[in-house]
Amino acid sequence: EVLWKMGRLGSVELSPDRTQVLYTVTHVNLRENKSGTRIYLQGVADNTARLLVEGASSPQWCKGGNKIVFLKNVEGLPQLFELSLDANAQPRQLTTFRDGIDSYWLSPNATHLLYSQKVQVEKTAKDLYPDYPEVNLHISDSLMYRHWDYWLDGKYSHLFLTDFSNEKIEEGKDLMKDEPYDSPIAPYFGVEDVVWSPNNDVIYYVSKKQTDIAYATSTNSDIYRYSLADGTTTNLTSENPGYDKLPVPSPDGAYLLWQQMRTPGYESDKMELMRLNLETGEKTPLTENWDQNADDFHWSPDSKTIYITSGIKGTVQVFELDPESRSIQQITDGQWNVKWARRTANNEWLVMTTQLNKAAEIYTYRNGELTPFTHINQDIYAAIKFSKVEPRWMRTTDGGNMLTWIIYPPDFDSTKRYPTILYCQGGPQSTVSQFFSYRWNLQLMASMGYVVVAPNRHGVPSFGQKWNAQISGDYSGQNIRDYLTAIDEIAKEPWCDKDRLGAVGASYGGYSVYYL
Repeated sequence: EVLWKMGRLGSVELSPDRTQVLYTVTHVNLRENKSGTRIYLQGVADNTARLLVEGASSPQWCKGGNKIVFLKNVEGLPQLFELSLDANAQPRQLTTFRDGIDSYWLSPNATHLLYSQKVQVEKTAKDLYPDYPEVNLHISDSLMYRHWDYWLDGKYSHLFLTDFSNEKIEEGKDLMKDEPYDSPIAPYFGVEDVVWSPNNDVIYYVSKKQTDIAYATSTNSDIYRYSLADGTTTNLTSENPGYDKLPVPSPDGAYLLWQQMRTPGYESDKMELMRLNLETGEKTPLTENWDQNADDFHWSPDSKTIYITSGIKGTVQVFELDPESRSIQQITDGQWNVKWARRTANNEWLVMTTQLNKAAEIYTYRNGELTPFTHINQDIYAAIKFSKVEPRWMRTTDGGNMLTWIIYPPDFDSTKRYPTILYCQGGPQSTVSQFFSYRWNLQLMASMGYVVVAPNRHGVPSFGQKWNAQISGDYSGQNIRDYLTAIDEIAKEPWCDKDRLGAVGASYGGYSVYYL
């Protein structure tokens, strides 16, 4: 019940002059079984948030920071609104699109609007059998027919472009007309798959332009460049058979960064940071000699430095990369996950972090310390007791070194005996990091009186590529022995009740529990 009362920090956007922050907070109403999102504005040097809009989402800066745009439902469909940041200003609806807007990207000079909508490309059962207008069925005669929790019904996410400078914004032109492909790509349709060039003349987008068995078995997504001048589309990464995604152009327009996985069909391959010289066409791997993933990245305003967010030893931190020397320096360090980070106008870091016992909040990071910037859940935190989270390194049976998080119940007393839970991670190749989950919450488990043991067994990222890749072809091998190592080690503690040991997990974690 406490978890459901918590505000959930969502999208965060630093203003163009880097002096203000937009962010969203979502609350759930259990009685009505609904959620509602609010948009807040907060100055970098201010400790007080200003509520701008209720029942809205996906805010972006507009007109150099004097306005914002956002999505808000009208008759059940998301439409685009704008709001001046002047006092007492009221939101103004900009679009009345027939099918609404799924996601949108405003050009830097606010002259064009790019947005996505689902488009019926392939024929439906009603199209195929017009004599049966009441037909309600799904026909599948090839792969791929289902993606996670939804059927592929012949609809695809397409990109539409329209003029944003007119008073009335018309429905846009479909840039992917009749193509049976998605952009942003399924199943998450993330907005990070699409970006404008800083000169407003090019759109970079990610798509996986394959069908049937090739689509079902391949990881070959590519980055495409759409030119507004002549309407041409160019594949920039056709030579790579694995994932290419997350295009990020430099502010000066000279380079394009993206994330690349090179091994076909391998979804947990190393996430290499690549750079394309847009004038010469030269492609350069920037993290080839670094044994970690480039999970996320952005440029400094002067286009000379790249900041990378990456997992490292069971946490997520910020790193600084010099693209010329390719030297990498760690910027943040602590027992947390950095989910978003930007440098403000006064050269201080704002970071959004989570911990195993704290949900996402924004902090100012100075000299290794976090100072709260947002206070979304401070009243809840004041009313609960926190678990202690302790890192412990253990020697595995193959001679490796395994980080295991130990989460103790609040008011832990080492003279007492506690039932102990072994937490088994899903994935299988996903880190047991300083995450905060509303589904598998280790603080919540510990608060019920359990000690929770959460090992980063073989087959998880942030401990180097060899450790991450080990699990491939060995699902019931070394990583299962790692689980036994972790629980055997903790069972030696006098406070561990050896007669009450349990294991929990979902997906591959569920497989692990059954195997154990």
